[in-house]
Amino acid sequence: MRPIMRWLALMLFPALVWAQEFEFTQEWDSIQVEIDGYVLPAPWTGGYGNTRPAGGDLDADGDVDLFVGHGGGSIVYYQNLGTPVLAAFGLSDPQWQGLTVQSMATPTFCDMDADGDSDLVIECGEVPTYLYENIGGPGSPLFNLISDTLRDGTGTPIDGTYGDWVDIDADGDLDFFTGTWYSGYIRYYRNDSTGWNYSLTLANPNLLGVGLGYRTILRFCDIDADDDQDLFIGDYYGQVHFYRNDGTPQNYSFTPVSSQWLGIDVGDNASPEFADMDADGDFDLWVGREAYDIGAGNTPGDVFYYENTGTPQLAQFQLIRTSNLTLDAGLSNRPQLVHFSSDSTFDLLFSNVDYLSYYRNIGTSQQPYYTMVSENLLPSGPSYTIELYDLNADGLLDLICANPILFNPEILFYVNDGTPQDPDFRYAFSFSNLPYTQIYGISLADLDGDGDGDMVFGTWGSGLVYYQNQGTPQSPNLVFETNHWQNIPSERMPCLVDMEGDGDYDLLAGFVTTGVVELWENVGTPQNPQVVLADSDLCGTVVLPEPTGADVDNDGDIDLLVGTYDGGIYFFRNTTGDTAYSPYTKPRPQRVMDLSLSPQPGNPTTSIFFQLPYAQEVDLAVYNLLGARVATITSGRMNAGSYSLPWESSGYASGINFVRLATSTETLTRKLTVMK
Repeated sequence: MRPIMRWLALMLFPALVWAQEFEFTQEWDSIQVEIDGYVLPAPWTGGYGNTRPAGGDLDADGDVDLFVGHGGGSIVYYQNLGTPVLAAFGLSDPQWQGLTVQSMATPTFCDMDADGDSDLVIECGEVPTYLYENIGGPGSPLFNLISDTLRDGTGTPIDGTYGDWVDIDADGDLDFFTGTWYSGYIRYYRNDSTGWNYSLTLANPNLLGVGLGYRTILRFCDIDADDDQDLFIGDYYGQVHFYRNDGTPQNYSFTPVSSQWLGIDVGDNASPEFADMDADGDFDLWVGREAYDIGAGNTPGDVFYYENTGTPQLAQFQLIRTSNLTLDAGLSNRPQLVHFSSDSTFDLLFSNVDYLSYYRNIGTSQQPYYTMVSENLLPSGPSYTIELYDLNADGLLDLICANPILFNPEILFYVNDGTPQDPDFRYAFSFSNLPYTQIYGISLADLDGDGDGDMVFGTWGSGLVYYQNQGTPQSPNLVFETNHWQNIPSERMPCLVDMEGDGDYDLLAGFVTTGVVELWENVGTPQNPQVVLADSDLCGTVVLPEPTGADVDNDGDIDLLVGTYDGGIYFFRNTTGDTAYSPYTKPRPQRVMDLSLSPQPGNPTTSIFFQLPYAQEVDLAVYNLLGARVATITSGRMNAGSYSLPWESSGYASGINFVRLATSTETLTRKLTVMK
């Protein structure tokens, strides 16, 4: 299979990927990740680079689903599996309906033809603009391309940023508003026709009388319930401008209220979207974002969510979460799987250059469950590209950070003065002014079999650089040995790991230029490595891949986590030789809870089957006819998914009982007959 086809396969659906000896399965959500009590719907998507959310009930079930355009040009569909009052999202389609544009996909739903369903406009900046008619039925949208260019009434293409459609003059058709790329003026195009026969006339080339900068993103919303449309504009610097409409539905009059509404700063390229997420009659707020560059704006998060705790007339917004969909560090991601705690589970750390985030595994070695402990373990300075290794043989993992700055790279070493469970890194020493244009990832392992950690790192132009540790396990002394180690080419992100379980270190290398992950097999010995290229494309194409390998599920082989430039992580489970394993088929959470019993009557054991649509507190118990609890099957927080638990009834009298499954949002009860 050609590399581009493998990439498409990975993006369209979880698929098996074959290497010469290894077989991997990509999975989006089989390992759960929790941040401040909230479980991410799909942690392992690789991140989105930038996010442009649009809300809509396209499946006609009464709640708001979320559609997220991103820098790759596709739209990701997160279906709301909860209720109109309590949303719970699941990744339904990573490339919704196959709709793809050049880049920066920005979806807008609007009923262009007034037929009662949502049509779709996708902008990608300037031209083209794609207009799709919804020709499907209620709950089953199907989009047909009408035009790939938005034109005014004279046939001239409209060159704008990211606009919105709204009936600003109450004449029954949708008018169009868009920004201009460099002046930042907001243009108003009046629609003088109806439906798909729209006729747009430039009515005002500078609606607000001021320029609001580069790459503006517009959204209208009647935020004060006065029957006219107010205007919100996300800007290039990650802030939102608010202009209140003090006119009437027929005659607008915009008054500037705030140039940084709510104090919002999402980093870069704020993309606002309004929807009533909790069915309380007012508009809640999503704000998409981009981490465009390293620095203060390079914070973790994907789409910010603000709940409106006020009223339809007087909005009051509270920031609830900055990460709502996937694990996203911001700009770039260097993951590491390490044993911080004393058990056999792998904890997760990752760096986005500016932040070092730590997630503890509170699950098991077979089924990890990651919960965030710290968003930034290294507040004293940037974390850069990271590696962890016990440099002084004290049983604690120390931290090594490679600063990739052009023409002045350095490597910083931090000693861990904390505990196995709670690391505390203190600066120790550094290698400064290294003679390389740029360095990439860094990795340490015992490459010569003497019990201490040697070091390799990637460069621009000098291949892999090798430093031998000529000290001891307690006192490292890393000494430069060679550039172009093992003749491995330049622009590689290295990770040393024993892929084959033969006692020596192989090399995973993320190729910066092409985006593939290579496997270099060690055909030498633990004392004298000799590596050869075994696979030039181990798991498909990733932008700036930063791989790490570890036995995540404790089944005896090495699984892969691959960090990306877009700030996320891909997870590839190693299923080599497992003929019973099929491509990822983890059941999607059902729309409602389900509870069933088998066999009926039960004697002596009844299996209780139930499904949960999302992670929540659960109480599952058996009650008799008098309403007394006779047995507790399980109680506590449980993850989304399907469960089967046994109940042994041999110690109970024959008769009618009831099995009750209770959560904070729903209760299900089933009759259970016990016969002796």
